[in-house]
Amino acid sequence: MAGESAYSNQVSKAVPTATCTYSISPASQSAASGGGAGSVSVTAPAGCAWTAASNAGWITVTSGSSGSGNGTVNYSVQANTGTSSRTGTLTVAGQTATIAQAGAPSTASADVTLAWDRSADSTVVSYKLYYGVASGTYQTSLSCGNNTSYTVTGLGAGTYYFAVTAGDSSGNESGYSNEVSRTITGCAYSISPLSQSSASAGGAGSVAVTALAGCPWTAASGVSWITITSGSGGTGNGTVNYSVDANTISTARIGTMTIAGLTFTVTQSGTSCGYSVSPVSASASASAGTGTVSVATSGTCSWNAASNAGWIVITSGNGGAGNGSVNYSVQANTGTNPRTGTLTVAGQTVTITQAAAPCTFSASPTSQSLSSSGGALAVTVTTGSTCAWTAASNVGWITLASGIPVTGSGTAGFSVADNSGGVSRTGTVTVAGQTVTVTQTGGTSCGFAISPASKTFDGTAATGSVSITSPGSCSWTASSSSSWITVTSAASGAGNATVTYSITQNTNSSARSGKMTIAGQTFWVAQSSDQCNFSLTPASTSFDNAGGSGKVALTGPNGCSWKASSTESWISISSRTKGHGDGTVGYSVQSNTAGGSRVGLLILGGDIFTVNQGVSGQTFFPQFSAGAQWESELVMTNPSSSETATGSVTVLNDGGEQIGDSGSRSFTIEPLGSARFAMDGSGDLVSGSARVKANIPVAGVAKYRHPALGMAVVGNSAPARSVMAAVVRDKDRGLNTGIAVSNALDRAVEVKLSLRGHDGREAAGGSASYTLPASGHVAKLMDQWFPEAETSGFQGTVVVSTEQTEESITAAAMQIGTSVGELTSLPVVAVDPARAGRELYFAHFAKGTGWDTALFLTNPTGSMTASEVVFYDDAGNLISPSANGQMSAGALASLQPQGGAVIAADGSGELLSGSARVVADNALGGFLRFSAPGLGMAGAEASEPMEGFIAPMSRHAGQSTSTGVAIASIGNPVALSLTLRDENGKPVVGGEAVLELRANGHVSRLLEQLFPEADTHNFKGTLTVKAAGGKIVGTVIEIGLQPGQFTALPVAELR
Repeated sequence: MAGESAYSNQVSKAVPTATCTYSISPASQSAASGGGAGSVSVTAPAGCAWTAASNAGWITVTSGSSGSGNGTVNYSVQANTGTSSRTGTLTVAGQTATIAQAGAPSTASADVTLAWDRSADSTVVSYKLYYGVASGTYQTSLSCGNNTSYTVTGLGAGTYYFAVTAGDSSGNESGYSNEVSRTITGCAYSISPLSQSSASAGGAGSVAVTALAGCPWTAASGVSWITITSGSGGTGNGTVNYSVDANTISTARIGTMTIAGLTFTVTQSGTSCGYSVSPVSASASASAGTGTVSVATSGTCSWNAASNAGWIVITSGNGGAGNGSVNYSVQANTGTNPRTGTLTVAGQTVTITQAAAPCTFSASPTSQSLSSSGGALAVTVTTGSTCAWTAASNVGWITLASGIPVTGSGTAGFSVADNSGGVSRTGTVTVAGQTVTVTQTGGTSCGFAISPASKTFDGTAATGSVSITSPGSCSWTASSSSSWITVTSAASGAGNATVTYSITQNTNSSARSGKMTIAGQTFWVAQSSDQCNFSLTPASTSFDNAGGSGKVALTGPNGCSWKASSTESWISISSRTKGHGDGTVGYSVQSNTAGGSRVGLLILGGDIFTVNQGVSGQTFFPQFSAGAQWESELVMTNPSSSETATGSVTVLNDGGEQIGDSGSRSFTIEPLGSARFAMDGSGDLVSGSARVKANIPVAGVAKYRHPALGMAVVGNSAPARSVMAAVVRDKDRGLNTGIAVSNALDRAVEVKLSLRGHDGREAAGGSASYTLPASGHVAKLMDQWFPEAETSGFQGTVVVSTEQTEESITAAAMQIGTSVGELTSLPVVAVDPARAGRELYFAHFAKGTGWDTALFLTNPTGSMTASEVVFYDDAGNLISPSANGQMSAGALASLQPQGGAVIAADGSGELLSGSARVVADNALGGFLRFSAPGLGMAGAEASEPMEGFIAPMSRHAGQSTSTGVAIASIGNPVALSLTLRDENGKPVVGGEAVLELRANGHVSRLLEQLFPEADTHNFKGTLTVKAAGGKIVGTVIEIGLQPGQFTALPVAELR
């Protein structure tokens, strides 16, 4: 192998070290003499491992002998058959847990004193005392002389019976006197507390002793630093007072006292030793020198000091206790490079940086100006022959090209990139320690797009053209890599243009393919033979970022051969790379780990099959506004019940550039949780688009508020090649519709807009076009998009399209008025790729008591569509919301190609609510708009049937705002499980509900009605709904008491 290269620029990064701290609870416990079980809780950070072990044979760890993070250690205690108490310990996570066990109850001895009357008989000279443990039966006799009392000592626990006899001098003894008895109980002791903690400064404490009257006890200290100040002994109940000396060392200590035969434990913390050193870094000249580091700590805390570099020597103060100083010397640096060494003082690192032996450098030039096209930059350095120097760029658009490293005089070469932005820029390079400033003028952003991206031909000679879209005067070239394809005009140029080409007749018996390079983009041409033409089914397909596999069917004449090939490495042919006549080709698509979507082609028998692939977890919001009193909030939910979503939110301006330092924020959303990003209304108006990139798909809405207009919501959008939206303008009422379009690609895209009436015909003057820069955005009102069209009183649709093969644009429509509450979003329907479904489901409608509902339908297809509208009440019964037939069950509407229709019901009559369904003979789109006096209006999108969904929820009781949810079943009765969750996705207390819906049934309730036991007074989180037995649709509505506090939110299907 070749010789080893020189070192790259050194890069360092501090890696944080996880700290594992442990605590246990309780630190001491008591156990009865009969034994038993107990537990100790461990608190530790996640991932921090620990163990537990017994230090006494009569204590056994039964579970939890090891673990990590928080945990529990369970133990058992054997019975204590002795009469003395005992103390044992467990070592848990490096901490000591003390177990004190009482002794078996002791059998105490007692004295009994008996007295009797002297006999009246003068011959009596002595008495005897008899006693035993049974009445009338006496095992023991005692001579008492001529005394009339006697004390019997040493009696154990039990009941004793006593009698006395009298005797004369002749030895005669009388019968027994009357009998008396006495019961003696055992002595048992307890103390409280069993243990006590003491601060390092020491102090006083007391222990209460509980015992039967007459039962004696003593108290003694087992360590010198605990002194019993009173109560060193006594009988019955009592108190022991003690004092604890100050702990002058940093280590904690444990001592015990024996009180009434029981162990009392004192745990005393050590003196806290905190150290600080000053300075923590110092600079030294190249010559020899000295320095001092001061240590500050408490008086008894010890420390030491050591040098970690041979050229730094500690001259005094290499250890001590309390405050002190460390003196050191630095040897002279004879090298031409600076050096760094460290001291370790009291556990702290002190960094010493010493300058190199003097080297002087001069750089020329110290500033340079370049044009937007960039180029080479050379900087000459003059210095001594032994002086080494390096050079580096401080900005990404200037790169080091040559001359590094260098010793002595020399030249550093740099390459300056083209400045495609429209703004000049300034950057610096560092050469031999000198700063050189580079200023570059701004140019035009040259992002090219071509349309179409490929073309198929039959076997005859033909011509074609390709449109180039580019802002400004960016130059381009066009060339062919196949001899049978010729560029016939415009082989080079600048800005927007059209390239024409010709192909020769294919006289071969098989198809062929070739390519052209136009403005840096690849344009593919596929040509069948004269005799053999094939068709493909399908002609294109789309994959998400995960990729997958698919099949394409070729249909052609028998005997005609064909071949299959891929234009991209991420698409591979898995079966049938060639064949004859009809056939099927299998292919596979790799996962897309890139930052953007991509398009690839399969060339099959002279035809082209297009594969579109999206990116991982990318979500688009085509409109975003903040400032000038517009408040914006992006609310995202994680529909996954098992995966945590991580990613970032980026806000882009009209030019596709990130807006300021706050324009990109990272996030982590727990399963079924949510996250919110808010921007207030301060400052100037900033508008554009937002996009979310995450490891898994997330759902979200962008919410807008304006004090004079109200509130509206724009949901996340999937890119498409063509979309359409319902629009309305009433100049006299001040109503208008804004259309926002965003470019999802990282290159420029030309969009075309067509204003159409409900009949699907383009209005006079209803055509517009616009070139969106890479990731760019544009938003205009109807009359601004179509200034030549008559829109003063207009209802219809707008179709936005692009000729890109990729699904490249997202769009939003928003109705805006002059009064509070006349602000609402109008859903956008994909035209290409068209929505496949022929049914629309709306989870909620309301009509009556002032509430009115309008159903807007759009036909995104190129053919007539007939539709029928049906309505269901809460019980799932068909109903007619309007008596005048405008909105009634079975209402019919015919939609012209790319046209629309409106079916409305006013707010008269009693309140009627339920769900709605539209059934058509072709694909269609639509939304329901609700409005009520004093609240405003809200537009609800159609919902796809699903087995469960998630939606953001909020409530602020102090501001009288809340969130309601509407749910409808589709065709079958279902059981609903509803769970209210916090922003981390965790169920809240009282946040569970179970409901049942009949077939086509409906329910709508506010948050506080669904969960009356949950604390929702000031709540932000999510609601998850799961259905058993069938599928459901849903929508969420935010509502308040003030005008404009009314809008609808979409729901997202659970994953």
